[in-house]
Amino acid sequence: MKKWNIRQRPSCMFIGDHRGRIGGGEIYSHQLAHCISTMTDFRYVGPAPYKDLRNNHGFFHRFLHTNTPYKADIFVNCSHFMVQPPSGENRNIFITFFPNKKLAKEMREYDTIITCSDFSALWVKNYTGKKAVVINPYIDPKIFYPGNADSVSESSIINVSRFLREADGHGKRQDVLIRAFSQLVEFLPNATLKLCGSVLSDSDQAYLDELRATVGEL
Repeated sequence: MKKWNIRQRPSCMFIGDHRGRIGGGEIYSHQLAHCISTMTDFRYVGPAPYKDLRNNHGFFHRFLHTNTPYKADIFVNCSHFMVQPPSGENRNIFITFFPNKKLAKEMREYDTIITCSDFSALWVKNYTGKKAVVINPYIDPKIFYPGNADSVSESSIINVSRFLREADGHGKRQDVLIRAFSQLVEFLPNATLKLCGSVLSDSDQAYLDELRATVGEL
């Protein structure tokens, strides 16, 4: 394993394949990349969706880029659908929001797996046998804290996520939340559940229609 002088900044190559719609996962991965870039000689492989990150999330930092992967001291791979063979000469880090069971073998090859919640870390452990490092997404309280806290009920539940149904753990499972809430409301008759999120495709719309039908049946 290569050693470097602690007075020098180790080189770092970051690969992320989230190139579609920009959501919480994308801002989370770029926030982590920003943190890593402050401590390393950092290169981001390929383009980054700066316009959408800026307009949707207020993320203004820009990275140094490369189109050609190279040998670096630290290799970081952030993906759900693709696990590159680890190539870092000193450290290999994999970032996953929820682990893809089909890629468990490839994930085991990494020194460190980072994920965004204790729930995801549980499934990283179940699938790979490795203990993940949990780094919770950063939320700026100045943006989201209500102006009048008294107006927010303690029994209000608000879920914000895309209306997406996928079988590999990437889906948001609002169907489970609705059915769980239907049992909870018996004990909290004044409780409310509000689901907020984007609908980005015909399949998303079909899933939303099914959720509405489920609510009507309960």
